[in-house]
Amino acid sequence: MFWARSTKNALRVNGKNEWTLDGIGVGGTHQPSRTGHSRFTANIKQTWSGENSGSIRSGIRRDNAEFCYTDSGASSLSREITIPIPPPGGALHWYHLEMENANGNKFQTLPIWDEDGSRARTVTLPVKKEDGSIADFEMEGTRIPFWYYPIDEDYGRVMLDVSGWDHHGHIHTAPSAYGGGHLSHTGYNHGHNGYVAPSVGDNYRSLFRRDSDGRGYLTFDGTNDYVVVMGGTVFPAACNYELSVRPTELGREMGLVGTVQNALSIALLADGAVQVTRKGTRIAKPGEKAAEFTGTIVSPVKLRVGEWTKIAVTYDLRKVRLYVNGELSGELESGPFAGHESLTHVILGAKCGWVYTPNSHFKGDLRAIRIYGRNLAPPEFL
Repeated sequence: MFWARSTKNALRVNGKNEWTLDGIGVGGTHQPSRTGHSRFTANIKQTWSGENSGSIRSGIRRDNAEFCYTDSGASSLSREITIPIPPPGGALHWYHLEMENANGNKFQTLPIWDEDGSRARTVTLPVKKEDGSIADFEMEGTRIPFWYYPIDEDYGRVMLDVSGWDHHGHIHTAPSAYGGGHLSHTGYNHGHNGYVAPSVGDNYRSLFRRDSDGRGYLTFDGTNDYVVVMGGTVFPAACNYELSVRPTELGREMGLVGTVQNALSIALLADGAVQVTRKGTRIAKPGEKAAEFTGTIVSPVKLRVGEWTKIAVTYDLRKVRLYVNGELSGELESGPFAGHESLTHVILGAKCGWVYTPNSHFKGDLRAIRIYGRNLAPPEFL
């Protein structure tokens, strides 16, 4: 932190950003090679003396985490190496080079981005402006995060995110508990860095099952089962929630998606109707103060026991919209609420009380869960 507060502690070098990734320079966007290997080339040498001298560690960082390092005291980054790099998936990752000396003084290059090109098109994102109005902006789709849990395989107590951001969930089969290990926020990227209990022994019960068609899903017993996803999972502004649901009983209210501050909650009512609840503000005229309120949508469509149903909820800072099997099933006017920017974990398979206190547990099956950082149009749904 001392180094971070002052550029006077930066190590001195020549050619501060003279490095490439497969020929792509600083600020450029790299896409994976056919072999999965990439060539890092740098021509950066020390020019320092005194306190800003020496180097005990140097190497490559990926998303600001150590990726390929040497502790041999290398005093320059004038080198070349060809190594395998992880596929980025639909995420946006970045690489930069770094050196550090015994005093904690550092040199860091600017980054090179890494993405697979699958979301390279421009998309529209609604944004709240300083005067309170909502405006639509065009931006690169790659820069909007999302998490996707198809539930295709059994990963024990982890609900695997395959988006490329590794924003995994933690599966619980016991009463309320701390949820899911530490998720470190690194710009656009979230990495799951926490351990979970081993998936063995008397205290473990797998929720993973397969249908006759081979597709996987998680089955919840309606008592203690739930999943928690930590670390900025709730998008406080534009967002999209999708999940496939198959109840095994009805007759009581059951939570499907729960958020601490009611940013967006989805429940199944006793008669099988889908209920969406969001705390927001009433749409006000320019210059007027927007009053807080909590609004609800209830679908006219009723889910049936033993049948899969696709649910999608979108929010564009103006309206919340509920879709059941791709058809619009209700909407609600609701403006942004600043309080949704904190306490941002999501509960799946239950309603959310305060922090880690799920209730109204769901009895049934879930799969194909996706949470997106913008409002998708129906043709973009899973």
